[in-house]
Amino acid sequence: MDVSWGDEKSYQASGSPVLLAARAMLWPTQSVMRIHPFSLAISSAYTSEARFLELELNKQQFNRLTFFFSSSLIRDESSAPVASEMYGKSRYFFLSKRKYHLFRTCNTWVALAFKQAGLGNRSCCVLNANQLFRRIKAGQDGTKLADK
Repeated sequence: MDVSWGDEKSYQASGSPVLLAARAMLWPTQSVMRIHPFSLAISSAYTSEARFLELELNKQQFNRLTFFFSSSLIRDESSAPVASEMYGKSRYFFLSKRKYHLFRTCNTWVALAFKQAGLGNRSCCVLNANQLFRRIKAGQDGTKLADK
C-alpha cells in the first residue's frame, strides 16, 4: 500500500502544474492523503528512478505509524474518511487535517510520521526527498538503513 500526502490541487493535477505548485508552497492549502493499494512487488509499481528504503517496524512502531495516518484524515459523521472532490470524487485521495506549505511538505509529513512512530527524532527542516533519505539513512533511531 502506498500512503502519501500533498496539496489537494497540485497533487491530483495531471502534468506538471507549476502555478499550482507555487501556490501550494506560498500559501497554506488544503492537503490530501493518497492511499493506494497494490498487489505488485513495490519495485514494479514505480519507475526505475524511484528510491526505496526498507524499514523494519516492531508492532508498537507499526501501530503508532498507522495511528498517525488515521488521525491525519478528515472524517465524516460516520467516521469514514472524506474523499477529495477537487477533480471529481476520488477513490484514492482523502482530505487531510494538516495544511500544506513551504515548511510542511510531503517530506516533512513523512519525517513527522516516522517521528511519531518512534523511528526518528526530528521532522523540522526536511524540505526535500534528499534530506529525508539522508536523515533516515543516518539512523536517527540508532539503526543504519541501506538503499534497496
